[in-house]
Amino acid sequence: MDTSNNNSGGLELAKPGLEVDEIEEVRKEILEQEFRDGQITPKGWLNDQGVLLPRAKNEARPGLSAEDELVIDQWNKAMQRDFPTVDIAWIDMISTYCYKHPEDSKAYALARMTEASTEGGRFTPDVANPFQAMDDQYQRVHS
Repeated sequence: MDTSNNNSGGLELAKPGLEVDEIEEVRKEILEQEFRDGQITPKGWLNDQGVLLPRAKNEARPGLSAEDELVIDQWNKAMQRDFPTVDIAWIDMISTYCYKHPEDSKAYALARMTEASTEGGRFTPDVANPFQAMDDQYQRVHS
């Protein structure tokens, strides 16, 4: 357990040699220091000093509505199926940018398609057939 951001005096539950009773005691001490006498409410955690720690909300990102997030999420899932080895963070970044800037994205994609189609056309290796010796040996008809 990482307690680097915790002001509990460096208490760790994973200290070697602690018995079950000692671990439970340390756990209770941490709970008392962190949560004291508070209560869970529908709005969040209300501590003993009256400070409300609000619950996490599942809200849309700034500049996007809930419907926009739904469309982006559908694009993310479709791209994850098509490109399973790509990290979801990259997929989300690309789909969000394309959703927020459709004209720029379309222009970029068309430029890349044009660039790819005019760059030399068919692939020709440096050597006409790097496996010519094997083709000759095994008398392949088609290469």
